[in-house]
Amino acid sequence: LLTINNGSTINSNAATGTGGGLRNEASTSTTNLNGIQFNTNTSGTGGDAIEMTNGAINLSGSMSIGNDDSVNLVAGTFTSTSGTLDLGGSLTRAAAATFTHNSGTVNFNGLGTQNIGGTATSGSFNNFTVNKGGGTLQAAGSVTSLPIAGNVTITAGTFAAGTATAIGMTGSSWTNNAAFTAGSSVVTFNGGAAQTIGGAAVTTFNGLTINNAAGVTMNQNETVNGALTMSGGELTVSGTNVLTIGTGGTTSRTAGHVNGRVRKLWSAPSGAFLFPVGTTGAYSPVTNTVTAGSGELTVFANAAVAPLAPVALGNATTLHRYWTLSGSGITSNIVFNYLTPDVFGNEAVYQVIRVTGGTMARTYANGANVFVTPAANTFTVNGLTSYSDWTAGEPLPPTAANASISGRVTSADGRSVGRVTVMVADSEGNPRTAITNAFGYYKVEGLLVGQTYVVGAQSKQFTFTPRTISLGEDAIGFDLIAEP
Repeated sequence: LLTINNGSTINSNAATGTGGGLRNEASTSTTNLNGIQFNTNTSGTGGDAIEMTNGAINLSGSMSIGNDDSVNLVAGTFTSTSGTLDLGGSLTRAAAATFTHNSGTVNFNGLGTQNIGGTATSGSFNNFTVNKGGGTLQAAGSVTSLPIAGNVTITAGTFAAGTATAIGMTGSSWTNNAAFTAGSSVVTFNGGAAQTIGGAAVTTFNGLTINNAAGVTMNQNETVNGALTMSGGELTVSGTNVLTIGTGGTTSRTAGHVNGRVRKLWSAPSGAFLFPVGTTGAYSPVTNTVTAGSGELTVFANAAVAPLAPVALGNATTLHRYWTLSGSGITSNIVFNYLTPDVFGNEAVYQVIRVTGGTMARTYANGANVFVTPAANTFTVNGLTSYSDWTAGEPLPPTAANASISGRVTSADGRSVGRVTVMVADSEGNPRTAITNAFGYYKVEGLLVGQTYVVGAQSKQFTFTPRTISLGEDAIGFDLIAEP
């Protein structure tokens, strides 16, 4: 039994063999290290600071292994401190050796490359901190799994998954304030209590699996470039943060859902993509098939009647659920899934309702491209290119009086221009048209008071600049003059 107590320092040793600072090799030997420091030690073949080929080494108190000094565990049992172990070099473990993480923290704080390697396939830690002055900490050798029972904190430098394909998080928090390189890893949050993902930096995961009945909260914009797998519990994306799925990313779900904003990026048309979204305690997914273009779509589920002012949607006749969509660059065929408790009124006569800007609502009669399927608790919108709030309910009554726009189309020098097509489009891009008579006059009817329209004209001879008008009543004398 060897005990080295607090205040001791093992410095500047140079060994031609193994174990520059300390070597523990007898099967019956036990070394207790209490709050000591290793610095600037070297060895010929491994373990600049510590080499353990048998027996047991037990750490206690705060320990420091600095200046890139390494630890090499060949056989025996190495028990880390319940305090903090600062490690400036690599940690190498053979399959015959045991590393017991205890309840403390291993802080990787070297200036250069550090490896968690060896012939062992797993490196298990409690609190896992990366606070490097430079370089990268990475899994290497035969290590494919990094189970972490405590918290992950990336304070400075880079933590690279390297050879690790599975990083298991059962601790309470993943905090990234620097850089994480995911490689081919899947990070799984499967703690028995609530967990958080956050920090000042965006974490880009390859694979992300949520399997925690107590829930996981994401407090930062994060990205998944591989597979998002929902196996249980809710992933709450807090505030206005967004979980982005990259162009090659996928989703799958057996239980649980995302409560918050999910964005998907497309580089080309693709098959059906599942947005596994919902609200607290309620899974209400959206499936999108991109038929043209490249771009993005963000989906956010809401457990309420879609907001509309000044005349609200009927509380007793409209779904108590709506989805907020935003995006660009793509043409979408979208299926929305609602729940039976969301239904109010006569579902048999439900139609799709679009709310734009919280002030304008439109009901779409059921047809080939926009329709409600009550038996499946779904509604479908095909060919969508602009995005807003969507819900369903009983057909809306007229909400505004009809109005018209009329005027005269002339050349720049004031001459009447006949046979010109005048187009009036609402905020959703839906056009109404009229053709000017021989004297250049036109009139477009069937418009709604309180809405904003863009008025333009098409001619083979002349060019017209579109004009915008908000209708308060009939607009008379709304003339369109060609550019000089």
